[in-house]
Amino acid sequence: RAVQLTASELGHWLRTSVIRIAILSSCESLAAARDLSKMDQLDTAVGMQTVMPIVTATEFDNAVIEALFAWLPIERCVAYGRQQVQETLRERTYDDPNWDWPDRPDWAIPVLFTRSPGRRLGVSEVPAGRYRLGLNESELTILAKRFGYSSGLPDLIRSCISPSREVNLPAFKIGCWPVTNHQYRYFLQHAPSDTPLPPGFERRGNNVGLRGLNASAPVVNVTWEEAQAFCRWAGGRLPEADEWEVAARGSKGTVFPWGDEFDSKLCSAVGNRVAGPQSAFATPGGASPFGVEDLCGNVFEWTANGEHDLKATVGGSWSALPEFALPSLRCPRKPDERYPDVGFRCVV
Repeated sequence: RAVQLTASELGHWLRTSVIRIAILSSCESLAAARDLSKMDQLDTAVGMQTVMPIVTATEFDNAVIEALFAWLPIERCVAYGRQQVQETLRERTYDDPNWDWPDRPDWAIPVLFTRSPGRRLGVSEVPAGRYRLGLNESELTILAKRFGYSSGLPDLIRSCISPSREVNLPAFKIGCWPVTNHQYRYFLQHAPSDTPLPPGFERRGNNVGLRGLNASAPVVNVTWEEAQAFCRWAGGRLPEADEWEVAARGSKGTVFPWGDEFDSKLCSAVGNRVAGPQSAFATPGGASPFGVEDLCGNVFEWTANGEHDLKATVGGSWSALPEFALPSLRCPRKPDERYPDVGFRCVV
């Protein structure tokens, strides 16, 4: 619910909140945005050079938020909001009695103040370093007992677990969550009209909508190449399997993102307890030391690696046994197939 705040009340509220981006869109707010941008708590502030009517302010806000959730850099998000407002103007007729000439939104040019040009929301940085990968025989024996196997892990599972070793990796940035249905819808909205639609996506004129899908759940039923296409469009790529495992296990190389003990409560979904992917934001307690979430269960994720015409998927899923949620396990899949339990995230 909207609440009117004084400048001092707004400043106090921001200092005691987790808000990192402030958009002041329906008033002449250039000076206020500039002042807010000096606060340590805020990373970005957007202000307007003149008053903008509420209808266009709402259009601008919705467009910027949509682009932020689609993982675009903040500058592109503001530009996209401006573009959507201009398109709204073109669609309105000048003889509309509810659309007076002073309300034209092209007068209210947004100004961006940011400490982090090119910043994307929902991206974690993994520093360069030497990291431990895979599991040794002792760890495999312990895991087998914890998962109820008296004579060791089944060959099917054991053969997919990468061997214990150390690797040197350069720094990289990886998505905190897998790409969601909302983000993929935004991509399709701006992709060529002949771009294939996964099940649950549908074209409605010039728009792409969701049918029976949770917007915050990871997108699934995308092929390996379609996942690559999204990552390229977003200015990134699919992660190498080693990168994904390091992002999940942290610098200490724990067996799971949260430690060495399996905890189903910290997995988004495993073992067929649900009928499909759940929200990618449902288990923040299962985050890795690098702040990467939704790594164990929910959906397998495509990686850039593979052999024998197959590509490695990682992370386990809602339809797989809990054992498949091991970050060291790499499950081969056919890259041209669509799977209801395979999604992806990007490295930038």
